[in-house]
Amino acid sequence: MIAATVPDAPAAPELLQSGRTYVEISWFVSYDGGAQIDDYEIDWKLDTEETYTSIIGSTAGETSFRI
Repeated sequence: MIAATVPDAPAAPELLQSGRTYVEISWFVSYDGGAQIDDYEIDWKLDTEETYTSIIGSTAGETSFRI
Protein backbone atom coordinates (compact mmCIF):
# COMPACT_ATOMS: atom_id res chain seq x y z
CA MET A 1 0.00 0.00 0.00
CA ILE A 2 1.22 3.51 -0.86
CA ALA A 3 -0.18 6.43 1.13
CA ALA A 4 -1.36 9.49 -0.77
CA THR A 5 0.43 12.79 -0.22
CA VAL A 6 -0.61 16.42 -0.43
CA PRO A 7 -1.59 17.35 -4.01
CA ASP A 8 -0.13 20.32 -5.86
CA ALA A 9 -2.19 23.48 -5.98
CA PRO A 10 -4.06 23.86 -9.28
CA ALA A 11 -2.88 26.34 -11.89
CA ALA A 12 -4.65 29.69 -12.16
CA PRO A 13 -8.17 29.15 -13.53
CA GLU A 14 -9.01 29.89 -17.14
CA LEU A 15 -12.32 31.40 -18.16
CA LEU A 16 -14.23 29.05 -20.49
CA GLN A 17 -17.59 30.82 -20.75
CA SER A 18 -19.45 33.61 -19.08
CA GLY A 19 -22.91 35.05 -19.20
CA ARG A 20 -24.98 37.51 -17.28
CA THR A 21 -25.52 35.12 -14.39
CA TYR A 22 -22.61 32.67 -14.55
CA VAL A 23 -18.97 31.99 -15.26
CA GLU A 24 -17.43 28.64 -16.16
CA ILE A 25 -13.80 28.14 -15.25
CA SER A 26 -11.27 25.40 -15.82
CA TRP A 27 -7.91 24.60 -14.22
CA PHE A 28 -5.02 22.16 -14.55
CA VAL A 29 -3.78 19.98 -11.69
CA SER A 30 -0.22 18.78 -12.26
CA TYR A 31 -0.12 16.25 -9.38
CA ASP A 32 -3.07 14.79 -7.48
CA GLY A 33 -1.04 13.39 -4.58
CA GLY A 34 -1.69 9.83 -5.66
CA ALA A 35 -5.44 9.86 -4.98
CA GLN A 36 -8.54 11.26 -6.63
CA ILE A 37 -9.37 14.84 -5.58
CA ASP A 38 -12.98 14.94 -4.42
CA ASP A 39 -13.54 18.65 -3.77
CA TYR A 40 -12.24 22.08 -4.74
CA GLU A 41 -12.96 25.28 -2.82
CA ILE A 42 -13.52 28.27 -5.06
CA ASP A 43 -13.58 31.79 -3.58
CA TRP A 44 -15.12 34.54 -5.70
CA LYS A 45 -16.58 38.03 -5.45
CA LEU A 46 -18.00 40.75 -7.63
CA ASP A 47 -15.86 43.83 -8.25
CA THR A 48 -18.32 45.85 -6.20
CA GLU A 49 -18.15 43.57 -3.15
CA GLU A 50 -15.70 43.59 -0.24
CA THR A 51 -15.90 39.93 0.81
CA TYR A 52 -15.46 36.65 -1.00
CA THR A 53 -18.00 33.85 -1.23
CA SER A 54 -16.73 30.28 -0.95
CA ILE A 55 -18.13 27.41 -2.96
CA ILE A 56 -17.02 23.87 -2.31
CA GLY A 57 -17.67 21.79 -5.36
CA SER A 58 -17.70 18.02 -5.38
CA THR A 59 -16.10 17.66 -8.75
CA ALA A 60 -15.05 14.00 -8.47
CA GLY A 61 -11.85 14.66 -10.39
CA GLU A 62 -13.27 17.14 -12.91
CA THR A 63 -11.36 20.34 -13.54
CA SER A 64 -14.12 22.78 -14.41
CA PHE A 65 -16.83 24.47 -12.44
CA ARG A 66 -19.79 26.74 -13.21
CA ILE A 67 -20.57 29.53 -10.73
